Amino acid sequence: MCLIVILLWLKGERKPAIYLALGLIVDAVLVYTLKVIIHRPRPYEVLSIMPLEIVDSFRSLPSGHASTAFLSATILSKFYGKYFVVFFAIAASIGFSRVYLGVHYPLDVIVGAITGRLVGILLVDLLDCFQVGKRP
Repeated sequence: MCLIVILLWLKGERKPAIYLALGLIVDAVLVYTLKVIIHRPRPYEVLSIMPLEIVDSFRSLPSGHASTAFLSATILSKFYGKYFVVFFAIAASIGFSRVYLGVHYPLDVIVGAITGRLVGILLVDLLDCFQVGKRP
């Protein structure tokens, strides 16, 4: 997602780049704080499954990938509304992949999606209120 922020910035799309960059920071802080507080083990640590991916960092709830994907879909949809379905289809696919890979429970992905969506909505409203990224 950082690459998308850079590409938007270089393309002259300053406002979406700022919104997305700030959203990613807020989302990362929130998700990792929740992971430390909730401290839920990953499925492969509890169940007798062999994941397709082994994750050594942090815990399971909420899914950081799902949260980032839904945050990004929310913010990008504000600026590029005609791609709304594409953005959210990609986000849902990322969420599904986390369960498929065996590194998250479905609830982890659902909570991550809700977290990302809410952070995106609140951040867009807050930044719009303060007219962040608006040229004088």
